[in-house]
Amino acid sequence: MRLSISGAEPTIKKNLFGIIKWLRGKDIDTIELQTNAIALSDADTEFIKFLNRDLPGIRSLSLSVIQPRERAWKNKAIVPRYRDLDRQVSSALKIADEFALVVNNPYCGLPLCIGEWYNHLERCVEYCQNVLHKEKPLDQEKIKPARCSSCSLTAYCNGVWKEYAYIHPLDDLKPLQRIKS
Repeated sequence: MRLSISGAEPTIKKNLFGIIKWLRGKDIDTIELQTNAIALSDADTEFIKFLNRDLPGIRSLSLSVIQPRERAWKNKAIVPRYRDLDRQVSSALKIADEFALVVNNPYCGLPLCIGEWYNHLERCVEYCQNVLHKEKPLDQEKIKPARCSSCSLTAYCNGVWKEYAYIHPLDDLKPLQRIKS
């Protein structure tokens, strides 16, 4: 059986880890947590440590970011600025590596220059898709500032959702130099 916990994370956060641990003891093959991470964002590294300590069967995790669309477009305050996630994501990835937990950067994740995803290219969906489909144009739902054209990974990174640029400045995106792709 597969169980997905979606939404309401800020209201159950106080006991979220306990709930997941309790569910693990049930006859459930896959437990998926879909969260906007508003309440968890300060505890990303603690969440990774919890997974390793209390849920040793967890092998992978996808780290999505709120897309500035639909309800999030109407409630722009919940769309995080990417620079505010940079250090937390980088720290969480390092701890996950220590525990051999694979953390993936899905299509709805972060640009490669945020959170040091450039050190984990094989775990980035956009990178892999652009390597496999070089002849296809990059995604038209996302944009990059002109300075990204000098980035060594510009052919593999789609940038940010177009709507993001109406909420936050794009100066958080920093061109990378000489990164092996």
